[in-house]
Amino acid sequence: MPNTELLRDDFINELLNDGFTEEEIIKILWAFDKASQNYNITHKSTDLITLEGMPEAVKWFLASKAVKNCSEKTLHQYKYKLFNFFTTV
Repeated sequence: MPNTELLRDDFINELLNDGFTEEEIIKILWAFDKASQNYNITHKSTDLITLEGMPEAVKWFLASKAVKNCSEKTLHQYKYKLFNFFTTV
């Protein structure tokens, strides 16, 4: 299920939990869909990366990037480039 569908389901559940009626939820979703059509929405991840054989400073660097909400793709690129650097130096 794409991120936007998961977000939509979570959003609907939150609205239901907050006591909104089905009619109100439909209006809110319509407005949200209209406002968000020009945005790419991704799931927020704060998972930490563990690396064996990497210097401690690199582990801290990657952890700090994860905490600052860098995308999974960016974290993977950092990890890949740094791993290649430290295995060839």
